[in-house]
Amino acid sequence: MIAACALRLVEQGHVNLDNSLEGKPYTLRQLLQHRAGIANYECLRAYHEAISRGEDPWTTEELLARMNVENLLFNPGQRFMYSNIGYFYVCRLMERITGEPLSRCLHRLVFGPLNLGSARVVETRENMELSAFETDHGYHPGWVYHGLIMGSVAEAALGFYGLLNGKLLRTHSLNEMLQCYPVEGEIQGGPWKTTGYGLGLAIGQIGMEGMAQSTRAIGHSAAGSGSVGAVYHFPDTSSKRTVAVFGPFKDEGITEAAALQIAMGI
Repeated sequence: MIAACALRLVEQGHVNLDNSLEGKPYTLRQLLQHRAGIANYECLRAYHEAISRGEDPWTTEELLARMNVENLLFNPGQRFMYSNIGYFYVCRLMERITGEPLSRCLHRLVFGPLNLGSARVVETRENMELSAFETDHGYHPGWVYHGLIMGSVAEAALGFYGLLNGKLLRTHSLNEMLQCYPVEGEIQGGPWKTTGYGLGLAIGQIGMEGMAQSTRAIGHSAAGSGSVGAVYHFPDTSSKRTVAVFGPFKDEGITEAAALQIAMGI
């Protein structure tokens, strides 16, 4: 959703995908494709320990100082490394361009046009009580520094179906989103055979026992403190289904496999 929102601002001429951002050595495309060289706070042990103790989130200044983000891990464009901090920078950029907080920006440019009535950015522990899973209750969404969206499972599938079927972005923008950068290495525990990344999208071949051959999947998985989710479109199946699955598990592979089973009818 963040990548889609950023691409709408590109369409409106507010920012260019391939020009270096002001004062930075990387581009918006490299941020959206996790190729900017920025570290990811998910690897920081103190981050997970603070969450497990039930602490309130660090300030963004403390987070960035702990991660030493100005020291890039590789030259932009050289390779892929997932970074939530990169998406935090994208959100900051969108807020500067629009003069709006992330919640309003997403609602105006993405949720509204896709008719997502329940989707919202959640910001407090009380908001998390709305989760269907008790394992999410008590978590502070501020630990997700690029923003946490909550809504219905149906809207997750319908919104993503609308996005990939041209109901939000122009054809050129959607094609840019779907340009896949191959990512080497097997994802442990999931049904992936090959993996890659577009602009905000995981793209690859996915398969499991009972299938004659693997099939293409386009979407994203998510792992939180008390639940995981998977929202994927299967363009090469006869039904071209988009499936959303969430559950109170630790392993994203469980929801990815379940989405595949639903899409394939197995």
